[in-house]
Amino acid sequence: MKLLAVLLVVAGTGIPATRRLLPGDPDHGRELFRSQNCVACHSFSGPGASVGPDLARLVARGFTPAQLASAMWNHAPRMWAAMKRHGVARPELSEQQAADLFAFFFAAHSFEKPGQPRQGEEVFQSKRCAECHGLDTALGSGITPVSGWAPLPDSVALTREMWNHPRSGFVFPRIASRQLTDLLSYLQSFQGQPTGPRAFSPGSAESGTTLLETKGCTGCHVDPKALESRSTRYGATDLAAVLWNHVPKLTGSTPPVSYQEMRDLIAYLSSAQFLEERGDMERGKTVFARKRCATCHENLSSGAPNLAAVSGKMTSFDMMAAVWKHGPGMWSRMQERRFAWPHFRDSEMADLTAYLHGVEFRQRSDLVRQRVRLAVDPRQ
Repeated sequence: MKLLAVLLVVAGTGIPATRRLLPGDPDHGRELFRSQNCVACHSFSGPGASVGPDLARLVARGFTPAQLASAMWNHAPRMWAAMKRHGVARPELSEQQAADLFAFFFAAHSFEKPGQPRQGEEVFQSKRCAECHGLDTALGSGITPVSGWAPLPDSVALTREMWNHPRSGFVFPRIASRQLTDLLSYLQSFQGQPTGPRAFSPGSAESGTTLLETKGCTGCHVDPKALESRSTRYGATDLAAVLWNHVPKLTGSTPPVSYQEMRDLIAYLSSAQFLEERGDMERGKTVFARKRCATCHENLSSGAPNLAAVSGKMTSFDMMAAVWKHGPGMWSRMQERRFAWPHFRDSEMADLTAYLHGVEFRQRSDLVRQRVRLAVDPRQ
């Protein structure tokens, strides 16, 4: 583990601030969704209650930590009231747990859309898979027909098979993420598996980080080939396509990967896209004034922390933690003073946390020991 400092860039008329975020682990986030009793009120594309909305509806390709923080903040009083009515204990959330929940939401949403088997058949033909892989009949020595393949639960499994595919004398076809989804649906339908939406179980980003070293990835992927230097927002299927298209670039012997290892690598790559958060301090100062935050946070008698107390300690994940730890007390005092609970747009939350963070630098232990660059856009 190495310490990475928060980056601050000052340019233009505003003050854009780039802050280092804690890396989240989707596997840990999935467990937190259950252990913190979120399922008592919410579902996420399946299991859970219907007291609150299905949280999968929050998640789209542009989903960011600031969006999750603003959603939590804006709905907090209603959530606390509903929890009290239903006798649900209010959990506390740490900054790391907030990062893990975000990583889970982002990764799990990626596998919701099913593919089209008919289009998948066209991919199977156009990518010349059918020249070697018969459906029921072996077309060559040592080549297993599709009917003899192990079941393919998701595109990660299919990518793992491609990663471990013999490379000698073989031209690897490039594939887009949509083609990968359609191809998977076609193969699943031939195998007699359901092809509709299914829950995706993310892997462990922490284990994925270790795999970068044990599988020899760090021999090539070092700075400046850094994933966090690119503003990508790839879902899990996109990342599976990236790894598929990366196979022809591998040199020398490549250690095979298991299905679990491929899930862990994709969990790491998904999480590593959110190691930095941007916001504008000047715009955040305006938000702070417009939402009347200073009424309490610049008033010693209110008991609320002032700006100096949070300087260098504020990101969207910190804000999520603060809402659950201090929010109910804050709401109670605001009601006594007849103040309305403020609402924030996603961009306002990013700017506000940048302003609250200020120019203080905070170092933290980072999960990511080596950085990986995505060289291929899987949606092309």
